[in-house]
Amino acid sequence: MIDVKQAAEIARTHLIDLLGDQEVADKKAITLEEFELSSDGKTWNVTLGYPVRETRPLPAPLAPFSALSQEPKRRFKIFRIGSKDGKLIGMKYAEP
Repeated sequence: MIDVKQAAEIARTHLIDLLGDQEVADKKAITLEEFELSSDGKTWNVTLGYPVRETRPLPAPLAPFSALSQEPKRRFKIFRIGSKDGKLIGMKYAEP
């Protein structure tokens, strides 16, 4: 059986592999938000938070101020990881 640290690292690896540069603004800023072993002990539910890459450019007059903008928006994903083998079972969007 894998432990929670292993489950969290597996979830992080899948987040980077699946969404990577298209959505994750800073891979070092991925945070473990929650974790839970299912009641039957078969899956770890791991919630990760990460800063979102801004996909819409600022209008030209505002571009010089982009560095002064607020912290990047964050999103959260819940990963279901098999507790026996560490395989990814599912991923879904988590409401903040």
